[in-house]
Amino acid sequence: MSASLAARLLLIMAAVVASAVGSASPGVAARLPSVEGQTLTEQPFRIPNDLPASGSIVVVGFDRAHQAFIDNWAGGLGKAWPNLAVVRVAAIDPAPSFVRNVIQFGMRREIPSGEARARTVLVFTDVKALASAMRLPTGIQTPYALAIGTDGEVLAMATGPFSKEGAAPLLSAINAKFPTQVAK
Repeated sequence: MSASLAARLLLIMAAVVASAVGSASPGVAARLPSVEGQTLTEQPFRIPNDLPASGSIVVVGFDRAHQAFIDNWAGGLGKAWPNLAVVRVAAIDPAPSFVRNVIQFGMRREIPSGEARARTVLVFTDVKALASAMRLPTGIQTPYALAIGTDGEVLAMATGPFSKEGAAPLLSAINAKFPTQVAK
C-alpha cells in the first residue's frame, strides 16, 4: 500500500470514528476525569495519574483536523520551555480494534520521535462526555491546551495558535499552584 493511499485511508477511518468536531481561561474550576489510554509506544497511560509532573500541560484534540493545533502547541511549548511536562492527547470515540490499529499506525508514522510518541496518548472514549466533564466551552469543536494539576484539576485552558503570550496564563496557573515547576 502506498504512503499516499495509507494516509487517505487513515483520514477516512478517523473521520468515520471520530466525532465531528484564541483565548486563555484561567481558573476554570473543571476536572480532567480519569481516563485510560495508550501511548504511541504502546504503554498504558492513565490520565491524570500518569502525567509526568505535578503541573502538566495536556494538549487535547478530538478530531483529525486538530492535529496541527496539537503539534503547534506541543512544539512551541517544548522549544520555549524544554523542561515543561507536555502530553499530547487524541481523544477519539470508541472504535473496533482494526480501526484503532489503523489510527495508531498512522499516528506513529506522523510522529517519528520516540520521545514525542511516549508523550502522545490515544484515548478511545465517549468524547462528548469527556468534553462535558471537563467543562470545555466549545465542547469537541475546538482543541485545547490545558494546565492540569496533580489531581486532574484544570487550572487554565487556552485555544488558538501557540504563542508565548497565549501560553502565559497556563504557565502562571501552574506556577501559582506549583511554584518550582515551570521556568518563567
